Formats: sequence, C-alpha cells, structure tokens
Amino acid sequence: MGMYKVVFYNGFNTSTETKLVVCVDKDWGIPGCGIRSDGVVEGDWVYDGISTYNSSVETPYFNPVTKLTIAVTSPCGDYRVEVKDEDNNVVLTVYYGGEVCGAFPFFVPTPTPTVTPTP
Repeated sequence: MGMYKVVFYNGFNTSTETKLVVCVDKDWGIPGCGIRSDGVVEGDWVYDGISTYNSSVETPYFNPVTKLTIAVTSPCGDYRVEVKDEDNNVVLTVYYGGEVCGAFPFFVPTPTPTVTPTP
C-alpha cells in the first residue's frame, strides 16, 4: 500500500468545462461515488470547473487500501490520466479519446511478502 495522486491532462483544443472524479476504495455508481439522479457528481475528490488546453489538474495524495476509481464525466474525450506514487513515478496511464467516457479502477499493488529463512 502507499500514497497515490492522480493527474488529469487536458488535450482539448479549447477551454472546456469538465468534471473529474476520484473515489477512494469505492466502486463507481454506489452512493458517494458517481452521478446522482439530480446530476450532482460525488466522489472523495471532484473537480468541476474550466480546464484549458494543455493544462493539468492534480489531486492531493490518497492512501487507498484497495483501489482508486477515476472518472472523466464531462466531456468524455481527449484526456490523459496518470496515477503517480509518492515518489512521483507514473504507475498507470489511461487515455480518454473521442467518445470514451466513464470510470476505471486503479488497484493498489499488494506488497510481496518477504520470506525469512529459518536457520
């Protein structure tokens, strides 16, 4: 387990109103992580604003136990999303393009147990 942040890179040619979402240890579509029937977007971190061409939006660090669920909900395409660890290494890159939209999980790698030989 460890700390992870998400960076959204806008590839649109114009400024675009957008909704970017990260949920910690939750699936998309459950209460608190998704789009409610009244159109409100919920998550542990939600960016609802203007994203300009070639700009990026960065989340704070999260300490998930199992996963981060990451979504670009409006508009769908032309985003590159990177998940970075606490050393700022990119551990996952996902591209949204055209009509590709929705949420995807980033599962936290489970540590490899260390085996101590018995003398």
